[in-house]
Amino acid sequence: MLNEISDFLFAIAGVSAGFVAILGGFIASRLITINSEREVAESNLEEVKYQKFLKLEERDMLRRSLDEEDSICYLHEHIDDLAGGLELEDVYEEY
Repeated sequence: MLNEISDFLFAIAGVSAGFVAILGGFIASRLITINSEREVAESNLEEVKYQKFLKLEERDMLRRSLDEEDSICYLHEHIDDLAGGLELEDVYEEY
């Protein structure tokens, strides 16, 4: 009788160990997958940050270019007033 109980307990221990091993393997596999997905997401985030930086730089460059063009157009349109002796403040107030 003691031998049968001992065999039964060993069988339960073996099944439990197998179950724990399978469950542990599943959890480890899932953690590895989550970690690699996180690395891909971080890489994508860095790329988006870099693209944002480039777009902001491009926007600033275009703004400066537009401001310069506006200034040149303004001066071109009012050069006669400036050459006629009007002060810059007076020409600017007319605009």
